[in-house]
Amino acid sequence: MGSPADLIIGQNLTRLRIDRGFARADLARRLAVSDDVLASYEDGMLRVPAALFYELAQTLRVPISAFFESCDIIAPVLAVPAHPRLH
Repeated sequence: MGSPADLIIGQNLTRLRIDRGFARADLARRLAVSDDVLASYEDGMLRVPAALFYELAQTLRVPISAFFESCDIIAPVLAVPAHPRLH
């Protein structure tokens, strides 16, 4: 099973696909993945590869950030201290 972020990304992918009028099989064909693989992305069972986000965004005509809406609720950005400068 994927992470909580994978689940939200999958939910966003499903919502965007449906909002844009794509059947799962049609979108899978355009992305050159199987219907089962796309279903696994949507269910959050498989992590969407980084390179596929570009293809998804282009096909669905949305910004890549649309897939990450609400992810900050479950995975806040952690503050990382700056590295000390070497003298």
